[in-house]
Amino acid sequence: MKLDRLLKALISSLLFWIILAVGVGVILGYFLNYGGIAVVVSINHIVRQMIMFIIPLVVFVMISSSITKVGNKGTKVIRTAFLVVIIDYVVAIIFGLSAGQLLRLFSPAPVYSYDPPELPTNRFPLHFDPLLTMSSAFLLALLVGIAILATRQHEKTKPVFETAETVVKWILKRFLMPLMPIFSGTTIALFVWRGGTSDMFQIIGITLGIIVGTQILFMAAVFGIASFLSKRNTFRLLKHYGGISVVAMTTMSSAITMNVVFERLSERNVLNKKTIEFGVPFFANTSFYGTMISVIVGIMGTSLAVYGSLPDFGPLLLFSIISALILMSSPGMHGGGVVAVMLVAEAVLGFGVLALALFFIIETLADPMSTVTNVISDGAALDAVDKKILQIEKESEAKVSHD
Repeated sequence: MKLDRLLKALISSLLFWIILAVGVGVILGYFLNYGGIAVVVSINHIVRQMIMFIIPLVVFVMISSSITKVGNKGTKVIRTAFLVVIIDYVVAIIFGLSAGQLLRLFSPAPVYSYDPPELPTNRFPLHFDPLLTMSSAFLLALLVGIAILATRQHEKTKPVFETAETVVKWILKRFLMPLMPIFSGTTIALFVWRGGTSDMFQIIGITLGIIVGTQILFMAAVFGIASFLSKRNTFRLLKHYGGISVVAMTTMSSAITMNVVFERLSERNVLNKKTIEFGVPFFANTSFYGTMISVIVGIMGTSLAVYGSLPDFGPLLLFSIISALILMSSPGMHGGGVVAVMLVAEAVLGFGVLALALFFIIETLADPMSTVTNVISDGAALDAVDKKILQIEKESEAKVSHD
C-alpha cells in the first residue's frame, strides 16, 4: 500500500516528468534525423506559443490581486509581519545576487557560448498571439491594483479577484504545467541535435550546488536577524522542523506543509497560539525566500550557460524585484510563480527559448530544497511576530488593569 502511494506521488510530481522529459530529449536529440527533428521543432513551437499566450494573463491576475489585498492590512501585527517579509526578501535578493557571482569562479573554462546552426522550418501554420505582452500585463496590473486601492474598491472587487485566482489556478494545474515537460524536453532535444557540449550541463550542476549552499546560509542569517529583533534565541525553533522539512522536501508544496507546521507547532506549545493561527498561513502564502534565491542564482547560471556571461546588474536587479512581487502573488500555484518569472526573464533580460527551458529545469530540480528553505525560514519570521503579539497583549493587560 505504501509502495502504491509512493508511485502515485512520484508519477504526479512535476520533478519526475521534467527529469524524464530531459532524458527523452537528450535521446531524441542524438538519434533523430532531419525529418524527425522537424517534427520536434513544430511541437516545440506549438507548446511555446500556448505558454506565452497564457503566462501574461496569469501574471496580470496574480499581481493585481496581490496589490488589492493590501487594502485591509492595517493592524500592528500585520504591519510587523509585512515588514518581516520585506526585510527577508531584501536579504534573499542580496544573498542571491552575491552567490551568483561565484559562478564566475567555478564555471568551466572556456565558458560555453551557444551559437546554433539552422533548424528545420516550423511546419505548424497557426500562431497564438498573446493578448498582452509581459510588460503590458505588469503595467496593467499595477494600474488596476493601485486604482482599486485609491478608490477604496478593494472590498467590492475581492470576490472578482478570488474567482479569477481560482480560474487561473485551474489553468495552471490542469493545462499549463503539463505543457512544461514537453516544452523542456523538446527544447533540450533541439539543443542536443545542434551539437550542444557538456559545458552547459556542468554549469547547471554547479548552479544547483551554489543554490543549496546559499539557501543554507540564508536560513542561518534570517534566524540570526529574528534573534536580534525578538531579543531571544530563535534558533531554538529549528529542532521542531526536522519532520516538517521531510514533508516539505517530498511534497515540494508550502501549502501542504503548512498544515503540518500548524499541527506540530501547536502540539509543542513553543509559540503564542495567536502567532501560530495568524502567522503560519500568512507566511506560507507570502514568504518564498528559498525560491527567490534559486530564481536569482538560476537565472545567472542559465545566462552563463547559454550566453557565456552573467546579466548586467541593473536589469538583473529589476528582474529580482519584479520576481519577488510575482512570488508573493502566487500562493497555492505550484510552479506557477516560476513559470510567470520566465516571461520576466524574457522581457527584462532578453532570454530566448533555450534559456527559458533551461531556467525552468534548474528551478524544478532546485524545488525540493527551495521549499524546505521557504518553510524553515517561516520559523524565524514567526518568532519575530510572536514577540510583537506578546508585547501587544502585555500593553492591553496593562491598560485594562489601569482602567
